[in-house]
Amino acid sequence: MRSHLGVPFMSRLESEEHKALAMDDLMHSLQQHCIEQGYPISFSTFVIVAQKYKMSDLLERTRAVQQRWEELADCYAANVAQLALKLGRAMVQEMKLLDARSILEAGCGPGALTLDMARLLKDRSVRIVATDITEAMIKKTSSIEFPCAVEVAQADAQDLSAFSADSFDRYVACLSLMLVPEADLMIQESFRVLSPGGIAGFTIWGDRKRSPIFTCIEEAYATCGHSVASGKRSNFYLADDEPALRDRFLKHGFRNVVTWHFGTVAEPFDIDSAMEFMRRTPMFLGLELPKDLETRFDEELRKILSKTFGEGIPLQIDAIIILCRK
Repeated sequence: MRSHLGVPFMSRLESEEHKALAMDDLMHSLQQHCIEQGYPISFSTFVIVAQKYKMSDLLERTRAVQQRWEELADCYAANVAQLALKLGRAMVQEMKLLDARSILEAGCGPGALTLDMARLLKDRSVRIVATDITEAMIKKTSSIEFPCAVEVAQADAQDLSAFSADSFDRYVACLSLMLVPEADLMIQESFRVLSPGGIAGFTIWGDRKRSPIFTCIEEAYATCGHSVASGKRSNFYLADDEPALRDRFLKHGFRNVVTWHFGTVAEPFDIDSAMEFMRRTPMFLGLELPKDLETRFDEELRKILSKTFGEGIPLQIDAIIILCRK
């Protein structure tokens, strides 16, 4: 690559100016540069530059996700982690952990599920590795006094190159697949590090209509004339088409792909308790709520929760559990 394009062009490619260009404009810029410098123009050259452009974009989006969760780590650990743990338990109890020799957890968060697995396996010779992309979560997990040896490492689930292929017989990822910029990269990496016959387990956001913890804040905010996630991809996007979701895993080589829904409840009855819980969630703390809208927002949120309970739906997360074999 350098022998044809040289460092100067690659430096220009990294610039904010070139990041903002559409791919067609970028390719035209590359063509002009090659002509000016007398370099040969080949299809492979364009492919390499296109891949570098895509990788630069991926890194930028991944850093944004990382930064968001660095900021929300304390809130998540204090208020949501135990809900996620209920979901994680429902997943791992179907993964035959007592037969495992090595487990990799991607997106371990503050380590609640890691600790649960360590307690279950403390009398067995099992390698447990917990990873997360955020330094704040890694610090929380590292501070836990586990009953057996647990390795804790900072890693991006889309790039587990620190781990060899076929090196784990269990792979666990709770509520992280829908958050990474490229879900297919995460699935691809999970397949690579898993040994033949190994089991992978994932959980993702499920049915939007049965997940008021994730939707009522947005709905109340919209009623006040604001948008929570304008232009952003919904975290429900993987759950919109379950056959297509299973196909994602099959295309990466997995077999025996199964999915099912599981609900984990924060508050079944009381609206005041539900209101208090919602005020402590990352969704609420991430709002930019003007002072003059606080009273109206509380009123709208209470109406939505009252309607939700009236329809027989508790304050809960509906999730999809995905299990598959390599």
